[in-house]
Amino acid sequence: MTLKISFSKMARDEMRRLSWLTAVQLLVFGLLIPFRVLIVMASMSSDARYNIVYTHQDMLEEFCRHVGFNCFENTLIILAAGILCAYCAFRYLYSPAKLDFYHSIPVKREKLLAVKLTASFGTFAVAYLFSQAAAVAVGAVFDAVNGRVILEMLVSSLRGLLYFLCSYSGALLAMMLTGKMLTAVLATATLGLYLPMLYLLSAAFQESFMSTALTSANGWSRSELLHYTSPWALCVFYKGGRMGLTGAWPIPQELLLTAAVTVLFFTLSLILYRIRRTEASGSALAFRKLESVVKLLMTVPVALVAATVAYELYHSVFWEILFLVIFSALGCMIMEFIYRWDIRQVLTHKRHILLTTVLAGAIFFGMRYDLAGFNTYLPEKNQIAAMSVKSRWREDIIYRWQEEDGEVVTSGISTELLDYLETEDFGPIYRLAQDGVEREKPGRENPEYEELTSIGLKYRLKNGKEVYRCYWVACDLYEDVMNQLMKNQDYMERFYPIMTWTEEEVSGLNVWFYQSEELFPDLAMDEDGGSIEDLIMDENGNSIEVPRDRTLELVEAYREDLRTLSYTEVWDSYSICCFDKNGDRYGVYPLSNGMKNTKKLLREIAKNSI
Repeated sequence: MTLKISFSKMARDEMRRLSWLTAVQLLVFGLLIPFRVLIVMASMSSDARYNIVYTHQDMLEEFCRHVGFNCFENTLIILAAGILCAYCAFRYLYSPAKLDFYHSIPVKREKLLAVKLTASFGTFAVAYLFSQAAAVAVGAVFDAVNGRVILEMLVSSLRGLLYFLCSYSGALLAMMLTGKMLTAVLATATLGLYLPMLYLLSAAFQESFMSTALTSANGWSRSELLHYTSPWALCVFYKGGRMGLTGAWPIPQELLLTAAVTVLFFTLSLILYRIRRTEASGSALAFRKLESVVKLLMTVPVALVAATVAYELYHSVFWEILFLVIFSALGCMIMEFIYRWDIRQVLTHKRHILLTTVLAGAIFFGMRYDLAGFNTYLPEKNQIAAMSVKSRWREDIIYRWQEEDGEVVTSGISTELLDYLETEDFGPIYRLAQDGVEREKPGRENPEYEELTSIGLKYRLKNGKEVYRCYWVACDLYEDVMNQLMKNQDYMERFYPIMTWTEEEVSGLNVWFYQSEELFPDLAMDEDGGSIEDLIMDENGNSIEVPRDRTLELVEAYREDLRTLSYTEVWDSYSICCFDKNGDRYGVYPLSNGMKNTKKLLREIAKNSI
């Protein structure tokens, strides 16, 4: 009982000491939340003087635009408050006199940390929750609040408290690792920006050196990893769920992950605080053994960035080496100056410059010359279980299918689509892979004016490994391979989703086609010499809409043409046929001159439309 009273008394005393911080946060959040709502609501009420009357629903919608889940600016201020409170509560770590005083008190460090955390969290909670409640009160005065809005405000408030603690934990960990306020600020920035910097560097490396890497907008991509690069990124790039009145509800899994990261960072901070020596105050880093590691982690990426810039500007090994050496040395010297704060000691550890240069050079030139064989990777045929291929540009078909976690919709090239088009009869596709890999070999020059196309390709190996690549291959070879694959009925039905549309799906479609002189030369000119496009116009441009009662007939005719024509004959076209259902695009399919059944029907429809 004595321990409990002692703790609460210490927390109250600390909150009184930080009362100025409470006042500052009250001012900031008061202006940000309730005062903003008051201004907006009062402005709408004053419009009554001009005979503009807003309904309850209008007031509610306007209120919801400025509170709750939809306020990104509130999240940024909350994260900033977390960093500020951590700095204010634990700034004594950087003063030897204050640190000696606190550590001389007969209180364990765990308890001291908990007191500081509780007090600084209390300053934020008082200001933030008061502002949220005041905003609800303002909304109630203007009849812009209901029970659902109050619930969302409550949940958003709890989320705000969690975001504060998450930001606080990141700043606290940075402070425990450092012995000066300046390096604490730099460490906090590093925790938030280091992994995104590596992401940008990896993207630059991929763009410059990994020419066969397949980037997918629909699959797991590096950009999605940015969401998990720091405690602050978790909060800023949170993924919302279903929509509410004030914005998207938070996903429970995301909140649990944020809470787990917060607990992890607080635990690490506590461990570091327990082993942190009092003498660390005044040093750049609280743990001297980390200096070399931190220096290399900072200087190697800097040297890689410099070498990549030299590669893009000059494409010369001489300049790449020069930039790499210069920026390796500069990076190490700047880090040494931050550590010692003495310019005379910037060359104290010359071996770090050498080590940085060697590591950065090994990584850069290893990527530049593809020493790992990434671009020329080609597994043996007997190692492959299945393959798939898809052109990046030639086929503009919308694919959709059901999976356990919902419907997948994709086009172009994506990992999901390559998975969907996978076939065990991969002999023809392997020829494409051989051609693509051959073009990636050093010194290979493509014949002048050779027509190439970009393809996405997947290997599924017998050991379960899945590899995705992107190659440039000859267009005529690609068409030859696709002609062979289309002889497989199952593959053709998966490649052309229209082949498996049900009668119910077809009956609900809106269909129109863009005709051209190549498709209907006999309809290209009207009797006055104008083109048919001048006669048929709608919001979609120059198009002719197919009557709903003839949609099934058109689809059947198109299916019959797909069964009889080769891939080359199908895609030898500049005209297209579009299918959609209530604005939800089902696909864009080619209309070629070889489609006799489809052309006959569309010609009849076009004549009736004039």
